[in-house]
Amino acid sequence: SDVGNLGTYTVYAFVKGGGAVNGAGAVLRETRRAMLHGFTETELGRHKADLLEEVENDYKEREKTQSGSLAGRYVYHYLDNQPIPSPEQRLQLYQELLPTITLEDINPLPRRWLTDSNRV
Repeated sequence: SDVGNLGTYTVYAFVKGGGAVNGAGAVLRETRRAMLHGFTETELGRHKADLLEEVENDYKEREKTQSGSLAGRYVYHYLDNQPIPSPEQRLQLYQELLPTITLEDINPLPRRWLTDSNRV
């Protein structure tokens, strides 16, 4: 995450009760795998489909957006100077840009993001 330009890399794992150790191990293994080998075309395609589905659902539910969600967008705008696109603009951007993202764009990123100075 670069919230507030902290320059940290953050990974989350959601585990069932008592699964913290296994979850942490899985996160470390997957992070190392991404650094060493990158992602597959299947993984990228699945993630792009998930992202598009999320944005399409946000668009369909745009009239029901809760104030907490809107407040979060304004916080990111303030901290990181990120734009606040409308649901229509966001859907259009994802529809246009997601198909152009390739493994060549994605696979170098873990090595760039994960450094000795931003891990605890």
